[in-house]
Amino acid sequence: MEGLMDDGGTSLMNVLSTWLPVLSVALMLLFAVLAARRSMWSWAAAGSSVLVLMGPYLVTGPGPAAFGLSPLAFLTLLVPLLGWWNWHRSRTRQSAGKVAVRRARGKHYLIAGAILLIPALFSVVTLYSQGSFVELSPPQLALAGLGQLMRGLLFVALLGLALGLIEGWWLLLLDSAWYLVPAVLDLNAIAPPGVSVAAHTTMAVLHAGVIVAAVLGYRNWKPRVGASPQTAHLQGNL
Repeated sequence: MEGLMDDGGTSLMNVLSTWLPVLSVALMLLFAVLAARRSMWSWAAAGSSVLVLMGPYLVTGPGPAAFGLSPLAFLTLLVPLLGWWNWHRSRTRQSAGKVAVRRARGKHYLIAGAILLIPALFSVVTLYSQGSFVELSPPQLALAGLGQLMRGLLFVALLGLALGLIEGWWLLLLDSAWYLVPAVLDLNAIAPPGVSVAAHTTMAVLHAGVIVAAVLGYRNWKPRVGASPQTAHLQGNL
Protein backbone atom coordinates (compact mmCIF):
# COMPACT_ATOMS: atom_id res chain seq x y z
CA MET A 1 0.00 0.00 0.00
CA GLU A 2 2.80 2.37 0.93
CA GLY A 3 4.50 1.52 -2.34
CA LEU A 4 1.36 2.42 -4.26
CA MET A 5 1.15 5.75 -2.46
CA ASP A 6 4.78 6.41 -3.21
CA ASP A 7 4.21 5.56 -6.87
CA GLY A 8 1.15 7.83 -6.94
CA GLY A 9 3.10 10.68 -5.38
CA THR A 10 5.94 10.19 -7.82
CA SER A 11 3.56 10.14 -10.78
CA LEU A 12 1.89 13.32 -9.56
CA MET A 13 5.26 15.04 -9.21
CA ASN A 14 6.22 13.90 -12.71
CA VAL A 15 3.02 15.39 -14.10
CA LEU A 16 3.54 18.63 -12.19
CA SER A 17 7.18 18.95 -13.18
CA THR A 18 6.20 18.35 -16.81
CA TRP A 19 3.14 20.54 -17.25
CA LEU A 20 3.55 23.35 -14.72
CA PRO A 21 6.42 24.85 -16.79
CA VAL A 22 4.04 24.71 -19.76
CA LEU A 23 1.41 26.58 -17.75
CA SER A 24 4.08 29.10 -16.72
CA VAL A 25 4.92 29.88 -20.36
CA ALA A 26 1.21 30.13 -21.19
CA LEU A 27 0.86 32.74 -18.45
CA MET A 28 3.92 34.56 -19.76
CA LEU A 29 2.27 34.64 -23.19
CA LEU A 30 -0.82 36.14 -21.56
CA PHE A 31 1.43 38.71 -19.89
CA ALA A 32 2.97 39.69 -23.23
CA VAL A 33 -0.45 40.08 -24.87
CA LEU A 34 -1.76 42.24 -22.02
CA ALA A 35 1.46 44.23 -21.62
CA ALA A 36 1.37 45.12 -25.31
CA ARG A 37 -1.87 46.92 -24.48
CA ARG A 38 -0.26 48.35 -21.33
CA SER A 39 -2.89 46.66 -19.19
CA MET A 40 -2.34 46.53 -15.42
CA TRP A 41 -3.60 42.93 -15.46
CA SER A 42 -0.42 41.91 -17.26
CA TRP A 43 1.50 41.93 -13.98
CA ALA A 44 -0.92 39.50 -12.37
CA ALA A 45 -0.15 37.12 -15.25
CA ALA A 46 3.61 37.68 -14.89
CA GLY A 47 3.57 37.06 -11.15
CA SER A 48 1.48 33.91 -11.60
CA SER A 49 3.89 32.66 -14.27
CA VAL A 50 6.91 32.98 -11.99
CA LEU A 51 5.10 31.40 -9.03
CA VAL A 52 3.88 28.46 -11.10
CA LEU A 53 7.38 27.78 -12.40
CA MET A 54 9.07 27.97 -9.00
CA GLY A 55 6.37 26.31 -6.93
CA PRO A 56 7.20 22.60 -7.34
CA TYR A 57 10.88 23.14 -6.61
CA LEU A 58 10.24 25.21 -3.50
CA VAL A 59 7.57 22.91 -2.05
CA THR A 60 8.57 19.33 -2.85
CA GLY A 61 11.62 19.45 -5.07
CA PRO A 62 15.19 18.72 -4.02
CA GLY A 63 15.83 22.37 -3.31
CA PRO A 64 16.70 25.62 -5.04
CA ALA A 65 19.77 24.11 -6.69
CA ALA A 66 17.55 21.91 -8.89
CA PHE A 67 15.96 24.98 -10.41
CA GLY A 68 19.32 26.64 -10.86
CA LEU A 69 18.10 29.32 -8.51
CA SER A 70 20.33 32.20 -7.62
CA PRO A 71 19.02 35.04 -5.45
CA LEU A 72 18.15 36.72 -8.75
CA ALA A 73 15.44 34.10 -9.38
CA PHE A 74 13.73 34.96 -6.10
CA LEU A 75 13.99 38.66 -6.89
CA THR A 76 12.09 37.95 -10.10
CA LEU A 77 9.03 37.42 -7.91
CA LEU A 78 9.24 41.07 -6.85
CA VAL A 79 9.37 42.51 -10.38
CA PRO A 80 5.62 42.06 -11.08
CA LEU A 81 4.92 44.01 -7.88
CA LEU A 82 7.27 46.75 -9.05
CA GLY A 83 5.63 46.71 -12.48
CA TRP A 84 2.14 47.04 -11.09
CA TRP A 85 3.19 49.85 -8.72
CA ASN A 86 5.11 51.84 -11.34
CA TRP A 87 2.43 51.46 -14.02
CA HIS A 88 -0.27 52.46 -11.53
CA ARG A 89 1.77 55.46 -10.40
CA SER A 90 2.47 56.50 -13.99
CA ARG A 91 -1.10 56.16 -15.24
CA THR A 92 -2.44 58.44 -12.49
CA ARG A 93 -0.24 61.25 -13.81
CA GLN A 94 -1.53 61.31 -17.39
CA SER A 95 -4.89 61.54 -19.07
CA ALA A 96 -4.29 58.48 -21.24
CA GLY A 97 -4.30 56.28 -18.15
CA LYS A 98 -1.38 54.20 -19.45
CA VAL A 99 2.24 53.83 -18.45
CA ALA A 100 4.62 56.14 -20.31
CA VAL A 101 6.93 54.45 -22.83
CA ARG A 102 10.57 55.46 -23.24
CA ARG A 103 13.89 54.18 -24.54
CA ALA A 104 16.67 52.85 -22.35
CA ARG A 105 19.65 55.07 -21.62
CA GLY A 106 23.28 54.22 -20.98
CA LYS A 107 22.80 53.57 -17.28
CA HIS A 108 20.01 51.10 -18.01
CA TYR A 109 22.30 49.06 -20.28
CA LEU A 110 25.03 49.04 -17.60
CA ILE A 111 22.58 47.87 -14.94
CA ALA A 112 21.18 45.19 -17.24
CA GLY A 113 24.67 43.94 -18.09
CA ALA A 114 25.61 43.69 -14.43
CA ILE A 115 22.41 41.80 -13.63
CA LEU A 116 22.94 39.35 -16.49
CA LEU A 117 26.47 38.59 -15.29
CA ILE A 118 25.26 37.47 -11.86
CA PRO A 119 23.78 34.10 -12.97
CA ALA A 120 26.83 33.41 -15.16
CA LEU A 121 29.22 34.07 -12.28
CA PHE A 122 26.99 31.94 -10.03
CA SER A 123 27.37 29.09 -12.51
CA VAL A 124 31.16 29.47 -12.66
CA VAL A 125 31.49 29.45 -8.88
CA THR A 126 29.22 26.39 -8.60
CA LEU A 127 31.14 24.45 -11.25
CA TYR A 128 34.47 25.38 -9.65
CA SER A 129 33.33 24.28 -6.18
CA GLN A 130 32.17 20.94 -7.61
CA GLY A 131 35.42 20.39 -9.48
CA SER A 132 33.57 20.25 -12.78
CA PHE A 133 36.07 22.41 -14.66
CA VAL A 134 38.27 19.35 -15.15
CA GLU A 135 35.41 17.15 -16.38
CA LEU A 136 33.83 19.60 -18.82
CA SER A 137 35.23 20.64 -22.16
CA PRO A 138 35.58 24.37 -23.00
CA PRO A 139 32.45 24.30 -25.21
CA GLN A 140 30.49 22.65 -22.40
CA LEU A 141 31.70 25.26 -19.92
CA ALA A 142 30.76 28.04 -22.33
CA LEU A 143 27.32 26.52 -22.83
CA ALA A 144 26.78 26.20 -19.07
CA GLY A 145 27.76 29.82 -18.53
CA LEU A 146 25.59 30.99 -21.42
CA GLY A 147 22.65 29.00 -20.08
CA GLN A 148 22.92 30.73 -16.72
CA LEU A 149 23.36 34.07 -18.45
CA MET A 150 20.11 33.55 -20.33
CA ARG A 151 18.28 32.80 -17.09
CA GLY A 152 18.77 36.41 -16.14
CA LEU A 153 17.06 37.58 -19.31
CA LEU A 154 13.55 37.11 -17.95
CA PHE A 155 14.36 39.21 -14.90
CA VAL A 156 15.89 42.02 -16.96
CA ALA A 157 13.10 41.86 -19.57
CA LEU A 158 10.36 42.14 -16.94
CA LEU A 159 12.26 44.86 -15.10
CA GLY A 160 12.63 46.87 -18.30
CA LEU A 161 8.94 46.56 -19.13
CA ALA A 162 8.04 47.43 -15.54
CA LEU A 163 9.89 50.73 -16.04
CA GLY A 164 8.25 51.31 -19.43
CA LEU A 165 11.45 50.64 -21.42
CA ILE A 166 10.64 49.48 -24.93
CA GLU A 167 13.86 47.43 -25.20
CA GLY A 168 12.38 44.99 -22.68
CA TRP A 169 10.41 43.44 -25.53
CA TRP A 170 13.55 42.29 -27.33
CA LEU A 171 14.88 40.69 -24.16
CA LEU A 172 11.60 38.85 -23.67
CA LEU A 173 11.90 37.65 -27.26
CA LEU A 174 15.45 36.38 -26.66
CA ASP A 175 14.35 34.56 -23.52
CA SER A 176 11.82 32.53 -25.49
CA ALA A 177 14.16 32.09 -28.46
CA TRP A 178 16.70 30.46 -26.12
CA TYR A 179 14.20 27.62 -25.57
CA LEU A 180 12.65 27.59 -29.01
CA VAL A 181 15.79 27.13 -31.13
CA PRO A 182 16.92 23.78 -29.63
CA ALA A 183 13.29 22.67 -29.38
CA VAL A 184 12.83 23.14 -33.13
CA LEU A 185 16.13 21.46 -33.94
CA ASP A 186 15.42 18.32 -31.91
CA LEU A 187 12.53 17.96 -29.48
CA ASN A 188 13.70 14.56 -28.24
CA ALA A 189 17.16 15.86 -27.38
CA ILE A 190 15.86 18.41 -24.86
CA ALA A 191 13.22 16.20 -23.25
CA PRO A 192 14.41 14.94 -19.83
CA PRO A 193 13.83 11.26 -18.98
CA GLY A 194 10.17 10.61 -18.26
CA VAL A 195 8.98 13.87 -19.85
CA SER A 196 6.80 13.57 -22.92
CA VAL A 197 7.71 15.18 -26.20
CA ALA A 198 4.11 16.44 -26.30
CA ALA A 199 4.81 18.73 -23.36
CA HIS A 200 7.89 20.14 -25.05
CA THR A 201 6.04 20.55 -28.31
CA THR A 202 3.38 22.54 -26.48
CA MET A 203 6.11 24.55 -24.77
CA ALA A 204 7.74 25.33 -28.12
CA VAL A 205 4.44 26.53 -29.57
CA LEU A 206 3.84 28.76 -26.55
CA HIS A 207 7.35 30.21 -26.73
CA ALA A 208 6.77 30.94 -30.40
CA GLY A 209 3.62 32.76 -29.32
CA VAL A 210 5.64 34.81 -26.82
CA ILE A 211 8.07 35.78 -29.60
CA VAL A 212 5.22 36.94 -31.83
CA ALA A 213 3.60 38.81 -28.94
CA ALA A 214 6.94 40.48 -28.11
CA VAL A 215 7.30 41.74 -31.69
CA LEU A 216 3.71 43.03 -31.67
CA GLY A 217 4.27 44.58 -28.24
CA TYR A 218 7.32 46.44 -29.51
CA ARG A 219 5.41 47.68 -32.55
CA ASN A 220 2.52 48.79 -30.36
CA TRP A 221 4.77 50.65 -27.91
CA LYS A 222 7.08 52.25 -30.50
CA PRO A 223 4.73 55.07 -31.62
CA ARG A 224 4.21 55.96 -27.95
CA VAL A 225 7.88 56.46 -27.04
CA GLY A 226 8.22 59.86 -25.40
CA ALA A 227 4.57 60.66 -26.02
CA SER A 228 3.85 61.46 -22.39
CA PRO A 229 6.15 64.25 -21.27
CA GLN A 230 4.19 64.73 -18.05
CA THR A 231 5.68 61.46 -16.79
CA ALA A 232 9.28 62.30 -17.70
CA HIS A 233 10.04 63.74 -14.29
CA LEU A 234 8.34 60.81 -12.60
CA GLN A 235 10.37 58.14 -14.38
CA GLY A 236 13.54 60.13 -14.96
CA ASN A 237 14.96 59.05 -11.61
CA LEU A 238 14.40 55.33 -12.20
